[in-house]
Amino acid sequence: LWDLEEIVAASNDTVAVTMSRMSPSGEQGYPGALSVRVTYTLRLLQRPSSPGATSSCSVSVDIHSHATSADTLANLTTHGYFNLHGAGSGKSVLDHHV
Repeated sequence: LWDLEEIVAASNDTVAVTMSRMSPSGEQGYPGALSVRVTYTLRLLQRPSSPGATSSCSVSVDIHSHATSADTLANLTTHGYFNLHGAGSGKSVLDHHV
């Protein structure tokens, strides 16, 4: 469904993956072809200060699109849900306060 464009380790603290997709004109009834690129970036903000301590990270999602053959509708978003407590913590994503 998506083409993997690149995986980049920009530094010891940042890694990103970029994927792309060309939605042809008429797909799902929408006019015009749509070119889409999405990049997921993970950044380490703070390293653990001692063994057993946790680190601090950020995740960003950048989505870019443009119609290539005719005007078309696009409302792109991500619906990613992450348990920030970590696997095996016994807590769920429902315990988060944002």
